[in-house]
Amino acid sequence: TQATSRAQAAAPKAPAAAVSRGGTPLVRAAPNLREAVVPKAPRSPASKLEVALESAAAAAQAQMAHSPDVEALGHALLVEADSPSPTRLVEAALMSSVLPRVSKVGYFRLLSYGEGRDQKLEFMRAIAKFGLEDIPFDAQCGMTVDEAMHLFAASGGKTDEIFDTIIDKFTAYAADKDFVMVSGERITARGSSAAEMPGSTSFYARLASALNLPTLVVHNMSGHAVQGSDSPLRDGDGAPAVDTNSVKASLTGYKTGYDAANVRLAGAIVEGVPVASYERAAAAIRADLADSGIFPVAVLPRESKMTELTMAEVASALDTRVLYGAHNLETQVVRNVEVGTKQMPELISLLETKPGTLLVTSATRSEVLLSMLLVTQSKNVPLHPGILLTGCKEMPASVTRMLSGIETIGKPVLMTDKSTYEAAIALAHLRDAGPGRPSGHLRTSSIKLEAAEHLMELHLDKKFGAAMVRDNPTEDVSPIIFKHNMFAAARLNKQHIVLPEGDDVRVLTATGELLHRGLCDVTLLGPEEQIRTLAEKAHVNLDGVAIVDPHKVLLDEPQEWAEGLVQGLWKAREEKGMTESSARELLLHDEAYFGTMMMMNGLADGMVSGACHSTANTMRPALQLIKMAPGFSMASSVFFMLLRDKVFVYGDCAINVDPTAEELAQIALASARTSRAFGISPRIAMLSYATGDSNQGPMIDKVREATEIARERAPDELIEGPIQFDAAVDPAVAAVKFKGQDSPVAGKATVCIFPDLNAGNNAYKAVQQASKSSAVGPIMQGLRLPVNDLSRGCTVDDIVNTVVCTALQSIAVKEQTSREND
Repeated sequence: TQATSRAQAAAPKAPAAAVSRGGTPLVRAAPNLREAVVPKAPRSPASKLEVALESAAAAAQAQMAHSPDVEALGHALLVEADSPSPTRLVEAALMSSVLPRVSKVGYFRLLSYGEGRDQKLEFMRAIAKFGLEDIPFDAQCGMTVDEAMHLFAASGGKTDEIFDTIIDKFTAYAADKDFVMVSGERITARGSSAAEMPGSTSFYARLASALNLPTLVVHNMSGHAVQGSDSPLRDGDGAPAVDTNSVKASLTGYKTGYDAANVRLAGAIVEGVPVASYERAAAAIRADLADSGIFPVAVLPRESKMTELTMAEVASALDTRVLYGAHNLETQVVRNVEVGTKQMPELISLLETKPGTLLVTSATRSEVLLSMLLVTQSKNVPLHPGILLTGCKEMPASVTRMLSGIETIGKPVLMTDKSTYEAAIALAHLRDAGPGRPSGHLRTSSIKLEAAEHLMELHLDKKFGAAMVRDNPTEDVSPIIFKHNMFAAARLNKQHIVLPEGDDVRVLTATGELLHRGLCDVTLLGPEEQIRTLAEKAHVNLDGVAIVDPHKVLLDEPQEWAEGLVQGLWKAREEKGMTESSARELLLHDEAYFGTMMMMNGLADGMVSGACHSTANTMRPALQLIKMAPGFSMASSVFFMLLRDKVFVYGDCAINVDPTAEELAQIALASARTSRAFGISPRIAMLSYATGDSNQGPMIDKVREATEIARERAPDELIEGPIQFDAAVDPAVAAVKFKGQDSPVAGKATVCIFPDLNAGNNAYKAVQQASKSSAVGPIMQGLRLPVNDLSRGCTVDDIVNTVVCTALQSIAVKEQTSREND
């Protein structure tokens, strides 16, 4: 081909450093190589600010490494907050930070507004990974505010009976918990007239003393940004001044009260620092607190995601039906609300001038819905969060029939039987749910919680975090904690994942979610205009994603870095008869090879494909080019089985049909490495139909030999085999079959290795169906760099989970490489 020949003649030669020779991956690419060659969309001002804040957080962590050690806090911590919102998110994020190290957490409200009215407790109970919702509401609070105030008045201002009740209930609640966060929210103003009243700082100080609880104060900076104040942080660069003196005065007042009650003030968290002045303000706040004898636990910048209203919250609060765009509800932010009484030209103008407008209109106005869906297809009008149809439970059959013929409707469309007036009033109240009012929309705010958790991961003093649960190690993790840890690790150490199937709407929707949640950086492969058009139809925002069209960078506008992929592929497969021309043709027409070569040349950390291609199409380039990690001669796979209260690793359930003893040993050791990368302590059971020496036969002999090989190669791993499944996972059965033996695996296995694909594949499907549990996988293992395959029936959630798994594998590869180089 002539086009290819022209491109070869025109393309610049790639620099030697960018070429992968002999199939050796360039894991350590030049620091700015990716930024230099992969054309990313321009960063928005918000994302630039995010980078600056992360840089400031890293610098602060370096300074905090020299801070004094923190004395262990024990098993409970009283958190007193000076405002209810958004400190509830800070409390939740702080509690999330202990989850990787404990198995059972608790949350206890000293004073509650009552069931259905206590925003903080309702919010914490709704976070599934905390495991609080099955506990009776009354068991998680000492007393309601009304009850406490009544007793206080009836007793002539005494608190003895109040304290007795709260202490008894807390002691009973905390008895079986590894860590309990105790919440005390200031209810009455501090001052002499309120010194003993329930909800005052003095009240909480006396309770903390009685319960021997260390205390943490969470201070919200709302109202402290004052332009033109006398604060030393006043700048001439347009950044708002921050009155750090009032922060110091407020927290010093808390310290005085706690000191007087002989209560240990473990530290303070200051949240909501204006981002424009964050670096200087945070440094001043830390210095002021340290000078006052208050440990600066974290200084958190103001995060807009923590206060923005999402379409998911609208859907939950108004109890709507979701007609379309369910996967986009969490990512669509409502900044304005407009009742659709205007004509279409006026509505379009409104959407152009007020991005983020939720349109509320009667379901009888089908023309508004249809027009808004058409507006979504226009590149000239900003995407708006969605449409709320009112006064109806069902769409007219003719409209439903017409809409069902549209291939993709990504715009969120909600329906409620409330009238337009009732819906508008309800939306107005969503942002005005104060203390003691119904809990409102915050119960379902997973995006808000993730934003708060990310802030806490970046800014929490590591020594304080360790002191919170220093004495509570845990080995096994629940499915909820497993997924929490996965996503937290991915956010904290972002990897760059390439997705070759940029023309699949599920991949695009997953990409939007990955970017919005800050889980990784993404490169999509395919024609850019086609991808962006499909994204607009699907209502997916691709701001910040890299889109690479192989035809453009290899033919239309040849790029030096892309030529490096050609040269690398040619050199890696030259001995197999590949020519430079055939290498170019392969990269032009097979995105999986293009994505694999991006990894080989250090332009991506991992790849996920298979949504619309076969497993062979995904894995062939990886096996030919990336090849196997040292110590492994074959690829294998595992599934993470997310049962009700534990996560197991099953391997190999997808790849190797009848592995030999040598191959079975490799599968076991690869599964142990994968398990450890995902925070699961590997205790490996080599499964068979008999345990120990109770039987003989070719299958058992193979498993026995594989166990011996694996033990010899990895003497530090905990491996048992041959062993039956029940003896591997059930302590009672293990006690019988291993009577008198001290096996570290029997009854406690976390990694189950099946003798062949027939056993493994049927076992994982049987467990999945019988227990109605989730299976994450297959996750490929044994390769030098991570590549994972999707099923062609995958969902958006499947893609998100697999990409995050790939990111964690990439992190593990880099850590392993670093250890080997050291």
